[in-house]
Amino acid sequence: MLRSRLIPLVLVIALVSGACADAGVLAPPAVPGAADSGTEGEKAPPTTVAEFACPPAPDPAPNPDEIDIPADPAAIQPLLAAVSSLRCLEGANVVPTFITREEAPAVLQSTETPEDLEEMARLEPIARLLGWIEPGVSLYDAAKELTTGLVLGFYVPATDKLYVVTEDGGVTPLAQRTTAHEWVHALQDAKYDLEAVRDAIPDDDLDGGGALTAVVEGDAVHYENEFADKYFSEKKRKAATGEELDLGTEAMDSIDLGPLLWDLLMPYQYGPAFVRELLPGGTPPLEDVYQRLPRTSAEILHPELWEEGFTPEPTDLPDFTATLGPAWTRTFDGTWGEYSTANTLAGFAGTIAERELTAVEGWRGDRLQLWTSGASAMLALATTWDSESTAGDFVDGMGEALGEDGESEPNGFYAFDDGRRCRVTGGGRITILLCSNDAATASALMAS
Repeated sequence: MLRSRLIPLVLVIALVSGACADAGVLAPPAVPGAADSGTEGEKAPPTTVAEFACPPAPDPAPNPDEIDIPADPAAIQPLLAAVSSLRCLEGANVVPTFITREEAPAVLQSTETPEDLEEMARLEPIARLLGWIEPGVSLYDAAKELTTGLVLGFYVPATDKLYVVTEDGGVTPLAQRTTAHEWVHALQDAKYDLEAVRDAIPDDDLDGGGALTAVVEGDAVHYENEFADKYFSEKKRKAATGEELDLGTEAMDSIDLGPLLWDLLMPYQYGPAFVRELLPGGTPPLEDVYQRLPRTSAEILHPELWEEGFTPEPTDLPDFTATLGPAWTRTFDGTWGEYSTANTLAGFAGTIAERELTAVEGWRGDRLQLWTSGASAMLALATTWDSESTAGDFVDGMGEALGEDGESEPNGFYAFDDGRRCRVTGGGRITILLCSNDAATASALMAS
């Protein structure tokens, strides 16, 4: 998840089977103030009804047809109260702000910090070496185009700001549903302090950041839909879906349907299914999940792994210092994850991540490093698989994918038109993908 830590929680148009985006072996992130979750592999007991009472549903029930257009904050309050009751959380003290689609890019940009931009620049060589962005296009510009083209609303934990994008200033059925979604984020933040939970995940743990985003977004998508199912008429539900489809069709004309898009949409595709699978009977909902958050996308894709207390296997890479020389610096050393591995394979094969998930089901851990020297960069991804057979299958599949656009060289690397060279190797249960934008570096890696 290249963008898992760089932007606010953004709800985007659903272009795929589901549809916001927030990003060694690492310990699961701690929830400030949470009770001890017990020994590894055990669920923390959910809070019981006797310990926690859900906020009452508003009486009378909100009628979305009666919400003022343009938006009146007082008229929105019954909607927010209904969502609080459904989600069984309260304490959010946020006033929704309704903005036009034309205003959204500037407002989104205003939430960025210098640290965000520095982090985006640090991760850019990873996206470039994998071919996720075109030559001459920055990761920041590519991500900004995707986000602003698809945004429906966003919540900013750092400032407790909640924004909903409207069309022509009216709170349409889609804007009302979006308000419900973003209000869930405000409730999550009041209960769990989302910024603190996110900050507990190391910057280089991209897989952990993506797993957290999938939980937070899956939670919001689930209760957004619960709200619409309970309070919208069938006609209004269809109207909201129609709005989203129309906006998505319009956005498709200018959006590259590549790995960066699937990276953005992952929490909305797979987070809701994870949440539905694990919704407990206790109160409040999902308390046990937030007490022991998943640390990998593997747990999001396979909820049974979370229930079993899955821990990724430690995965090592060779020390490249002597091979690369003193001019090179290791600028990233962290995790990539099962989903991103599928997305990597899809990017080289010219498919989509969803179609490659079966090829990576044996993922058991990984380690990603990025080394740079001026404009030269080298990426190394070591992956541990559940068996030698699975590892061999991945080497074969990735080799075929690299051959889609790359030209095979005698040293085992595939050369691409933009100067990149990539090679996949394997031994036992470990595979290593190497990519560099420098031919001499590729030769040195093979010589070592």
